[in-house]
Amino acid sequence: MQYNKFVEFIELSLNNSCQLQCQGCPSLNPGHKNKRELDFSKVLPIIKDFNPKEVFVCGNDGEPLEHSDINTILEQLGENFNQDILIATNGENLMSLDVQRLSKYKNIVYQVAIDGPTQEIHELTRNGGNLELVFKNITQLKDKLNIELIFSRHKLNEEYAIKTADLVRDKFGLDLLFRDTTLVTDRIRPPKKKSLRGNMDFLYKKDHSAPVKPWFKRIYINSDGNCYPCVSFIYGKTKVEPISIYSYNHTFEFFSDFIKFSKEFCRCFQALGNTTQCKLNCDFYMNNFEYDNLESIRKIS
Repeated sequence: MQYNKFVEFIELSLNNSCQLQCQGCPSLNPGHKNKRELDFSKVLPIIKDFNPKEVFVCGNDGEPLEHSDINTILEQLGENFNQDILIATNGENLMSLDVQRLSKYKNIVYQVAIDGPTQEIHELTRNGGNLELVFKNITQLKDKLNIELIFSRHKLNEEYAIKTADLVRDKFGLDLLFRDTTLVTDRIRPPKKKSLRGNMDFLYKKDHSAPVKPWFKRIYINSDGNCYPCVSFIYGKTKVEPISIYSYNHTFEFFSDFIKFSKEFCRCFQALGNTTQCKLNCDFYMNNFEYDNLESIRKIS
């Protein structure tokens, strides 16, 4: 049985470590004692019965291509899902992929972060990143894998967006896509010039406290196996404990408990007062998000 009407997005965090230490990212270094990896062999039997619009292997908790079993995981996703499978990656480990094994899955898209035209600007976001290595990897694989290049605009790098897009087009013949950053740290703030298509107005407000109607069609699976309605909640402190996908052998039992948990969790989370992340995940990303392109960026520059 497939649960066609219930889940539209499945988001997976494969591991909580990364060789980079990017701005606003909570990932641990690869040698940290608390490093962990998602046991995908326990996850696949549960999620394969869903029929989502999209599967997203995210970088919210760590660099997914650093997972020790990444080739098998991507192969299993490709075999079990015909929908778009998006892989968020810093691009530094692309050559660790078994390209011959994975190139047949045309629905797998590797979204590589390019956050500046030079090493210095790129590292304003990607601490410890090696832009030259990323460029080299893209050159070798752009004709073998489905690669999208993403530039996260923020206050420190927005003036370099067009220059980066021109560079990418000249080097690879690829278009650069843009998104306003959702990383809000002491150094990284939303760009001064709001985007036209992917404009996240609410990020510019100090607080967003209007209630948001929970969507309940996204399952976020953290690298520890705990499941949430969206990634926002992994650091939200409530009295409602998440459910672990490792505790289930059947999809129906898992999803029944997940919906009950999600409703209670969202109620508690929104009671905390600031629903900015709720607005982002259950409103904006579900209804209004669209990447900016070079044309739209030129209009605001």
